[in-house]
Amino acid sequence: SWVEDMRVIPITSTAAPTASEKLQDLITTVDLFIPASLTGSSVKADVAATAQTDFLLKDDGATVATIRFAASGTTASFESVSSGTIAAGSRITIESPGTPDATLASIYGGLHLFKR
Repeated sequence: SWVEDMRVIPITSTAAPTASEKLQDLITTVDLFIPASLTGSSVKADVAATAQTDFLLKDDGATVATIRFAASGTTASFESVSSGTIAAGSRITIESPGTPDATLASIYGGLHLFKR
């Protein structure tokens, strides 16, 4: 079943992320499916953002989703999710914005993807 084939991509950053910092950088070993709206995923922060802050989930450099913290928010939403398959051998990164929020810090959570 899909639940048995779930893979969690962890996200952690104890300090405030720096410009374009990679919070995750890995190579997939199996084909992974991105569900619509990244259903089941959760990303939070202990210290809220001052302004809207977007992190990018990328597949081999192409953005496939935005992880968004609203101003004063500590729970991210998932925007512009491109539901589909990430091929085995692809590089998955989660990148902070080029101009990071000065206060957003202690980010943690996981993205739920599924083995294809």
